[in-house]
Amino acid sequence: TIGPNSQLAGKSMIESGIRQEFDLMIIVIRKPGDDMVFNPKADTLIEIGDTMVVVGSARNIKMLERIAR
Repeated sequence: TIGPNSQLAGKSMIESGIRQEFDLMIIVIRKPGDDMVFNPKADTLIEIGDTMVVVGSARNIKMLERIAR
């Protein structure tokens, strides 16, 4: 879940570098209010309160979790 101090908040998927830096695939972003964005596009905005479902190595997921807080 994207926290209020996350360096990802306010960035688009492409700006976040999640795929390039962490080698993770974002399957879905659950927006506050339960809206779901499946297979988010490069210009999808990451916002505070978003919850991401990702696939990748446990190590890389942990690294993403640290910057998402």
